[in-house]
Amino acid sequence: MALLPLPYPPPLPLLHIPSRPISPTPLLAVPSWPPLRLRRRTGPVRSVGKEETELRVSPTEEEHQQQEEEEEEEEEEVTPEDLEYIAQIKRVLELLKKNRDMLFGEVKLTVMIEDPRDTERKILLGIEDPDDITRDDYAEALEDVHEGRIPKNRVALRLLAEEMINWPDLEVEAPKSKPRRSLYAKATDTGVDPREAARRLNIDWDSAADIESEDDSDEMEVPAAVGYSALYLVTGLPVLIGVSVVLILFYNSLQ
Repeated sequence: MALLPLPYPPPLPLLHIPSRPISPTPLLAVPSWPPLRLRRRTGPVRSVGKEETELRVSPTEEEHQQQEEEEEEEEEEVTPEDLEYIAQIKRVLELLKKNRDMLFGEVKLTVMIEDPRDTERKILLGIEDPDDITRDDYAEALEDVHEGRIPKNRVALRLLAEEMINWPDLEVEAPKSKPRRSLYAKATDTGVDPREAARRLNIDWDSAADIESEDDSDEMEVPAAVGYSALYLVTGLPVLIGVSVVLILFYNSLQ
């Protein structure tokens, strides 16, 4: 018996789907937040920076305030004795400039020279630690007085005043010699113009014309004849020796 083929199933009806415009997904509406790692890094970095700046700024301000407070505490009231010491030092400076022609720099260098008697003087004045006050403190106090300031180191001020008052021969005026003609003016024939000398020496023309020559007793001048003859002899001596040697050799060759 033959088998018959099965019939195919009928095709399904096609459904008509209306075409509508598909709206895109609103991806842009989602807020763009930074990654979590960036947020975690930015926060601590800022806080650390603030902490570092606060740690750096606050100690300096406190140190300045402490220094100012210490300086204010260290500053003592000016006593009449301190003013008297300052007046004495100024008077000594004026006398040294007038009588000795010493500038302030020269006086300062002289004060800075160590004196072996300083230790004994400090002990007599009642200073407990003689090595505490040095010559640099003296120079600093002298510079403060010269510039019109009151030295902070009152002990150095007192010691400086005591030392400058006892300056040797302070009241004695050094002898001043009259202006004399220079060696160049004495050697030249023209000499020195009194007007030019007055301008250079900053003195009156009449006094410049009275410039005295150096005393003859100070220098022993050799007479011109003796001086030139000695010069000629020294210059001609090698020539005489050479001529005599040539003559001797010539005489020996003839024999």
